[in-house]
Amino acid sequence: MQLLKSLLTESGSRARRRRTAWQAEPLEQRQLLTVDILFDYTYDTGGFFNPQGRRDVLEQVAAIYEARLNDDLLAINPGGVNTWSARFNHPSDGSQQVITDMQVPADTLIVFVGARNLGSGLAIGGPGGVNVSGTQTFVTNLITRGESGVDANGNNDTDLAPWGGTISFSTNTTWNFTMNEPTNSQNDLYSVAIHELGHVLGFGTTQSYHNLVNQDGRLDGPNVVAEYGSPVPLTGHDNAHFATGISSFLPGTTITQETSFDPQITTGTRKHLTTLDWGALDDIGWDVAPVVDRDFGDAPDASDGTGTGNYQTRSADNGPAHNVVSGLSIGALVDGDNGLLHDSTATADDTSGQPDEDFLLSNVLGIVETGVPQIPVNVTNTTGTAATLYGWIDYDADGVFEPGESASVAVPTGLTDQTVTLTFPVVPENGLAQTFARFRLSTDSNASLPTGLAIDGEVEDHAVTVYSAARGYDNLPLFTWTTGQNDVRYLLEVNSVTTGETGYIRQTDLLLNRFRPHQALDPGAYLWRFRTWDGTQYLPWSSQIPLHIFSADASTPEITDPVATSIDSRPTLAWWHIDGASHYEVWIDSESSDGLIHQRDLTHPSFTPQRGLAAGSYTAWVRAHDASGPLGNWSRPFGFVIHESTTPQLTEPRAGSTTTAPTFGWLPTADEFMTLRITNLNTNAQVYELTGLTGTSWTLPESLPSGRYSATIQGSQTGLSESIPFQVLAVADGAELNGPVVDSENPLPIFHWTRVAGAVSYELVIDDVTGDAGTIVAETKLTETAYAIQTPLPPGTYRARVRALGLTGPIGTWSSPLDHRVRNSKNLSIFSPTASSDNAAPQIVWNKLPNATHYRVSFAQGDSGTGQLPPVQTNVIDNSLQLTEPLSNGVYVVTVTAISGEQVVATVDQRFVVASSTADPVTIYGPIGPQTSSRPTIRLSEVTDATRYSFWIRDETRGIDAALVELDLESPAYVPHNPLPPGDYTIWGRAWTATGPGDWSAPHTFSIGESVGIPTISNTLHVTASSVPEISWGHVHGAASYDIRFDALTGNQDSFLTAGGLTSPLYRPAVGLPPGDYRVQIRSVDAQGTQSAWSSSDWTLSVIEEATATLNSPRQDEQVTGGTVQFAWSTVTGAVRYELWVDNLSTGARAVINETQLIDNHLIVNTLAAGNYRAWVRAILSNGTGVWTSGNDFQVV
Repeated sequence: MQLLKSLLTESGSRARRRRTAWQAEPLEQRQLLTVDILFDYTYDTGGFFNPQGRRDVLEQVAAIYEARLNDDLLAINPGGVNTWSARFNHPSDGSQQVITDMQVPADTLIVFVGARNLGSGLAIGGPGGVNVSGTQTFVTNLITRGESGVDANGNNDTDLAPWGGTISFSTNTTWNFTMNEPTNSQNDLYSVAIHELGHVLGFGTTQSYHNLVNQDGRLDGPNVVAEYGSPVPLTGHDNAHFATGISSFLPGTTITQETSFDPQITTGTRKHLTTLDWGALDDIGWDVAPVVDRDFGDAPDASDGTGTGNYQTRSADNGPAHNVVSGLSIGALVDGDNGLLHDSTATADDTSGQPDEDFLLSNVLGIVETGVPQIPVNVTNTTGTAATLYGWIDYDADGVFEPGESASVAVPTGLTDQTVTLTFPVVPENGLAQTFARFRLSTDSNASLPTGLAIDGEVEDHAVTVYSAARGYDNLPLFTWTTGQNDVRYLLEVNSVTTGETGYIRQTDLLLNRFRPHQALDPGAYLWRFRTWDGTQYLPWSSQIPLHIFSADASTPEITDPVATSIDSRPTLAWWHIDGASHYEVWIDSESSDGLIHQRDLTHPSFTPQRGLAAGSYTAWVRAHDASGPLGNWSRPFGFVIHESTTPQLTEPRAGSTTTAPTFGWLPTADEFMTLRITNLNTNAQVYELTGLTGTSWTLPESLPSGRYSATIQGSQTGLSESIPFQVLAVADGAELNGPVVDSENPLPIFHWTRVAGAVSYELVIDDVTGDAGTIVAETKLTETAYAIQTPLPPGTYRARVRALGLTGPIGTWSSPLDHRVRNSKNLSIFSPTASSDNAAPQIVWNKLPNATHYRVSFAQGDSGTGQLPPVQTNVIDNSLQLTEPLSNGVYVVTVTAISGEQVVATVDQRFVVASSTADPVTIYGPIGPQTSSRPTIRLSEVTDATRYSFWIRDETRGIDAALVELDLESPAYVPHNPLPPGDYTIWGRAWTATGPGDWSAPHTFSIGESVGIPTISNTLHVTASSVPEISWGHVHGAASYDIRFDALTGNQDSFLTAGGLTSPLYRPAVGLPPGDYRVQIRSVDAQGTQSAWSSSDWTLSVIEEATATLNSPRQDEQVTGGTVQFAWSTVTGAVRYELWVDNLSTGARAVINETQLIDNHLIVNTLAAGNYRAWVRAILSNGTGVWTSGNDFQVV
């Protein structure tokens, strides 16, 4: 045995001493109860405690005392005449040390520690002494620290109040410096520190202790007598220890141990404080709290021993037990119990005291066969000592937690409600449905066993659901529930336990007792429930039903959906979550097209086509990727069939959603066109009727207000579908983007977001994160919750954010960013127009093909329509074509052909309908949002019986109210004569009929931007009959002028026509161009004369002949300045000459110009006086016939 020595340091004199300055080294902190024991390593000059692990042991010792000492000690704050000195022996050399005017915080003890050669002893410890002078109050407060039982002027102490003390540990022994049990050759630092800190706290070393020692040399305090049965024998010349061999119980148990305060410890053993040790501290004046609570498990334990459904849980069956201490818990709560609690669901502990079986997923634990369970557990450890979390899952359900069923993870100190993860062995396939798990957290290595006592921490037992692989990896589960006789509809709520998200899925207005999501659920644990609407009220919620989705520790996924019973025109393809996968790649073939769908960067393990599929058979494959490439092979092929329906059936939207611009999908039918109708059930008003829909889906380009709706789809041949209800829900916390949810080749995505209660507008920012365009959308006053891109986006990734604004400022923060990728595709599709519309000058938009050099676009009449068709556009470089002249009412077919060099790559047709509307006010179809063209086409809806149209544009940047106003337009489509300067604009429009003007439309905003460097031609038509085609381009930042050149490809003549010093991004040739093909290029010139490179050489223009002449210049209503007028007209096939006739409308003079022998397609006249004129032109054919054009009115000023 090794002898434990104690040092009684004299209290010292109380003479007045001069104050000297002193500053302590920073001390280690802990989370406290009342008394805070701070170890100071200033005098550890030999570095005995430099390894942090040794300090951790002392901190654990301090925590044990702190857990039960509840005294309130005054601070020691010297100053002025109040001065004092702390006196103690240097812990590393034994010399006397004096510190003057040391600050001691309230409720704090400072213990200086170190180590030296002590000869045969293991350690020496005791309280420090004092010298003090000053006011009577200061002296009294320092001596008593507020403890009334301390006799400041005598020796009748019944209490004690040290400032701290010192402990010296031996340097010449073999120590166990860990919290693990010592080996046979080690002396235990933990046990020795427990003993010596007791001396610092006054056991055997203070007046209040010695006042309790009777004449027989026994400790005669009420608590020790109650515990021992009589005064307790002491030993040693100073009676400073319990007599050797005296035992007592460990607090709260029936386990006996030799007291910690006896003078000896056996090498290779560990001692804890016993009930007798704590009683002595209570007797000498410390306020000792009741015994620490003990926590037990609650897995079923109906009888002693083990068996299926029978575990060692109860205290009588050696169940797991932990002394409850502050700062060490599984989950947020921990409390003690009586060791008798257990039941068949392992929830009995929550019926007593606090519901402390509460780590995050504890009530929904699940594992999957063949999987490697990784269970996150939120834990707290602020004890100052490292702990370990141990776990077991009874894989074979035999009632025994075996080593092969276990896992552990370190829990460092300093964690507060932080998550650590236990990784268990592979789950065997044995058909279990349920079993149990046990979790133990402690600094004590005894907790590594599933039974028995640990000195601190917590134990939790929980039921575990075991899933088959087929069920556990299916992340697109079908939710089903029982029905009742009076059921009308249902509400479904799915909450994520893993993330804490309430309403992860929330579906209202479900007519059937089943629901399958449209997107894969994230791996994790869920609780779901449903409730029924019986026609008059909602019935109570069902009980919570647990659900688990697992990720697979594999490299090749398996496709699980769609299942045969739920295939619609937009079937959701789903597959296993793969551990380590950053994204997935999907390939779908149809019967007629390989690679019909190819998605490369799906971050979720599911995919729903953006557009509905046609009837037919399909085959799908998927593979997983990480940052370095594919993780494994393509999955096995997965086949599915979409059948043609004999009756129209809407399949989406589904019930309730925060999506304000829903996609409507329907089963394929034999119909050529479909009509979609949407009714607001709150007002019974029809809010949409879309006719001429082709395909099997359509996405609203604008948002629906919050509310309840119904929708039907009607075929041109098959009749009307049943009405399906759906609901648009509002949220309260802030806007979040709902879509677009998948990458797509569609260059006109619709961004939509949740409607926020109380919001009056929204801000939307979209950035090009792959190109150099930067921010492409920055809308600050959107009143709707959907934004349709107007200018086709090139392939790339775009990041959108949205924020809701209320009357007084933002509601919530900016949304999480949504990244949407517009990608290339091997299949050609037309995305606009897709339905019947009163937009008579639609924009034709298709996806880009990576190998196409240009496109050809042509138009044909459909089933009806006799109006003039636009000319075939033969060399379209971009993937869009904006018509500048309106089409008459009718059915049209637009054909887009992708060409690579001279070879046709792909061709696609799209039918669409132009139908005028009686709606008032008119709809503005463009321009909306950012514009690259300086002369954007203004497009209003075509109104039945309209006699004219008007629009008004305000320049917001310059504050010009009527920047551009046209009040008497014959057409709903108009291209401004002159470029608009860069800036922000607001536009209004209206139509006139015989009865008068309609209302002005709602305002729409657009902006004219600037590029940097090389100009970009913004004309969308590449084929024209005009002999003086207007070429316009986007503004270039810093440009002072522009140069233009025309190379005649017909005839191979470079610089056939050139012009320089152009101060506006618009050019009209001064003379008519002969028919032929031209390459047109622009460059900018800055104020210093620096020229940019020429624009792309791919932009070409074809000037074609017409059957009859068209007067191209001056244009209708054009204003000509200076008297020089350019007359130009289209070249007519077979014409031998042209005739030009001009009347002066101001004077009434006729034939002021009458030219009858013009050979060219243009004439410059320099002599016209100011006034109003009307001009006509006609081509004379070889037979002498010709047709005059309609007159163009113009003005000379």
